[in-house]
Amino acid sequence: MGNLPLHVLLHRQGIRLSASMIGRMLGSLRRRTVLREPHAVRVRNARPQRPDATRVPKDKRQPTVPGALVQLDTMHVRPLPGVEHRPLLPQ
Repeated sequence: MGNLPLHVLLHRQGIRLSASMIGRMLGSLRRRTVLREPHAVRVRNARPQRPDATRVPKDKRQPTVPGALVQLDTMHVRPLPGVEHRPLLPQ
């Protein structure tokens, strides 16, 4: 709890201290290790399952047709200006 919430609570109980005075008192207590802040507990939210990230069984990984194992990201290669190579796509 910081000095401003403590200032409001103490003010309600009739104790008149400024917020800066409360902050100095808290700082002094922390430096002398009389007051130790609790460790923050971090709550991790579970990630939702992604249906596209499921593993494929090993028996289903075998290619069934030629070209099923290789995937091309580019549809054409230009090694020189004016020269273009395109892969033959299965019909």
